[in-house]
Amino acid sequence: TARLMPEHPDRLRSCGISVSGRMDAEHGIVGASKVFGWSNLDLATPLSEVLEMPVQIENDVRACITWETTRLGIKDAMRDAAYLYLGRAGIGFSCMVGGQVVRGLNNAAGEIEDVYLNMNECLNEHLMEISLVERARRFSPSVNNIGDILKALRMGLTGARLLMDDFVSPLNIVLQLVRP
Repeated sequence: TARLMPEHPDRLRSCGISVSGRMDAEHGIVGASKVFGWSNLDLATPLSEVLEMPVQIENDVRACITWETTRLGIKDAMRDAAYLYLGRAGIGFSCMVGGQVVRGLNNAAGEIEDVYLNMNECLNEHLMEISLVERARRFSPSVNNIGDILKALRMGLTGARLLMDDFVSPLNIVLQLVRP
């Protein structure tokens, strides 16, 4: 801890790490992370040994809902909350019921990116920024990010409008999946 906080090493008592993918948070195991290519990796034990303190591993989207409910002051036993993450390289959902994070069978609750829309396409192909940019480059090779797509949409370009229409339909499916 002295290496992490040389001025006040006694203040740092534990470490939390969020990782994209399926987690066994109780045991600190990354079950599967496509982003990192990890499978059944004990991440907590070696980090705990190196840092000389307890390390808690959590799914990134579950960590987000924990933070947001704490930040907004709604993390108590009488509150339920939901968090939808649409990111550059992934999508996910997490929820709290009665102030407790819902983990689901095999910690798979919220792993919605591989939900199929039809026989050939998953939600992630329509909702992740990387996929949107890749498809946008078909009508404009200069597109680099979601901002470029939104700019083209504001300009009234047909390709951008069609792309956003294709984004809204799967987003509605996700919202129906997570609707109480």
